[in-house]
Amino acid sequence: MRKDLRVAIACVLYKRGEISFGKACEIASLNIEEMKEVLYKKAIGRRVNVSLEEMEEMAKKAVEIFAYM
Repeated sequence: MRKDLRVAIACVLYKRGEISFGKACEIASLNIEEMKEVLYKKAIGRRVNVSLEEMEEMAKKAVEIFAYM
């Protein structure tokens, strides 16, 4: 199958939430950085599988680390 078609299919499935970012990379035959660039150019946002509570905890830890620098 043509690479441009694989990339297009991967983007559509990822945008719909039907596949993970890793699976999109695999389908498109692109590495992580290449896939990030493709999604950016197509204005497709990346999904983060982190809860709000986990994100808040990471932010608190980052503040603690930077406070000692």
